[in-house]
Amino acid sequence: MLFQRTFPKFTYPEETRKVIKYFLDNPTFVLTPEQSPTHTVYYPALSKITGLPQEKAMVILKELVENRWVEPQIYGNIPSCPKCGSLQIAISYFCPYCGSSHIVSGPVIKHITCGFTGFVSDFQEMDTLICPNCETQLEIKDIGKRWTAPGIWYECNSCHKFFEHPKINAKCIKCGATFPLEEAKLISIFSYTLNPYIVNTAIEFTGMFSKIIEIVAIKGWEVSYPAVIKGTTPAPHEFTMQLKYQDKFNCVIDILYSPKGKVDSPEVLNFSSKAMDVDVTDRVIIAIPDATEAAYDTALSFKIEIITAENISDAIKKLAAWIDSKTQKTKDETVKEEASYIERFLESFK
Repeated sequence: MLFQRTFPKFTYPEETRKVIKYFLDNPTFVLTPEQSPTHTVYYPALSKITGLPQEKAMVILKELVENRWVEPQIYGNIPSCPKCGSLQIAISYFCPYCGSSHIVSGPVIKHITCGFTGFVSDFQEMDTLICPNCETQLEIKDIGKRWTAPGIWYECNSCHKFFEHPKINAKCIKCGATFPLEEAKLISIFSYTLNPYIVNTAIEFTGMFSKIIEIVAIKGWEVSYPAVIKGTTPAPHEFTMQLKYQDKFNCVIDILYSPKGKVDSPEVLNFSSKAMDVDVTDRVIIAIPDATEAAYDTALSFKIEIITAENISDAIKKLAAWIDSKTQKTKDETVKEEASYIERFLESFK
């Protein structure tokens, strides 16, 4: 029995299906942002997957976020204009002493003995370092005692002072506002992964299980997808699938999907709490893309079988093979039972 689930009304359903299918086939895929030359934040992979221009592709991402089909994680922060919010900002460095923009940078040396500070190039004479102020040769053994190399510093060509940190100002290209960079408004940008809690819904939305359901039904199995089963508790339990074969086999299956790379013990415990409450012969987890040792240990204690698969497409193959093995096993047991019955029947005439 198949239950029709209601899906959100996406603006571009076919292209949205492509995005979801890509997530399902690439469990550890993270949709990451980039910034264009015009400072616009965009997601190049989204256009590549959907074939849509970025503006329309962003509509898909917006709808997936609104329906909680994807989960955001802060990827970074970028400055924006505190006046108009534009990301088009030009950065300028200034001398903190005189305010001049005529500054240069480079690795510096501070000669502690005479107090002179200058760029490394000022000290270099052939293969040695000579202080241009006191003409003392700087020895490696004296670094940290008589001289230091603190890294990249700046020098103002107007007032000729050295400094470690320049003053940074920003100018908004859009509205023309100027402001110290520390006054810029920070905007968080996000990366996205598939929400593991909507995987079953996502699979139904893509239609990826249609073929396996058809094959299973042809082999004589009864399929409920998704499966809603009443247990001893008031609320029914939902599983990815329930499979029945004659009166010998009754199995509930859940697909557990982990963007982190491995399904862990808590997810197995969640499955066991509902799977142990229903009257079935077998309980199976398909872990994508893998499962931890703790997950296997937990599954073993509750007599739950774990099948690992690289992605949904691989899960379909693994599930088909598993069903074939169970079908053959059931047929072999039936043949043995029939042979035993005939043998007992013949014995009764002796």
